[in-house]
Amino acid sequence: WNVKGYKGGAAVLHVVDNMEHEATTAHLVKDAAEKLGIHDFLNVVVADCYDLKPEEFGEGLDFVWLDGISTDERFASLFKAYWEKLKVGGHALVHSTLTNTTSKAWLGKIMAERENEKSSIEVEFHIKVYDADETNLQELAKRILSSNIDTRAEFGGKREEEIGYGIKKLVMLARVKDTEVAEITAETIIEVFQDEIQSV
Repeated sequence: WNVKGYKGGAAVLHVVDNMEHEATTAHLVKDAAEKLGIHDFLNVVVADCYDLKPEEFGEGLDFVWLDGISTDERFASLFKAYWEKLKVGGHALVHSTLTNTTSKAWLGKIMAERENEKSSIEVEFHIKVYDADETNLQELAKRILSSNIDTRAEFGGKREEEIGYGIKKLVMLARVKDTEVAEITAETIIEVFQDEIQSV
């Protein structure tokens, strides 16, 4: 914004801080913006970031800086929410994954999950039941998940698909190590719910 000839359009820097930290310097951002001549591009919001939604800052974001990771699971949800609002080519920065132990632990968990995804495959279990008219497929999916069919299969989304003549089947997505685990899981589902499930 302060570069001569800048023609980037109506960019806005949104700064969110509750200003409650005893050593906070966030309030100085207004003074800095005045000195740099970019105060018209600044929007300071005094609030807790967990109380806000990314949608409040427009359709898409080019850059996100998240500071002060909390020790609970709220941060993972917060990061995901803002990550999904990033424009293509945008960047997200978390402070500080080098010196902050909480940040390092969070990043380590994310990296471990990505490595696990690389070493596994995603499969779909297409489940047909005997009595499609009487069987609630969504309830069946819940019972399958709660029965811990196979701990080596990480189940994700689910949906219903029409086979024909109004008859539907249940499709459950899962991530497994290999096709052998997928086959064992399918066989186990049929065995446990043999009175209801015709095939997987």
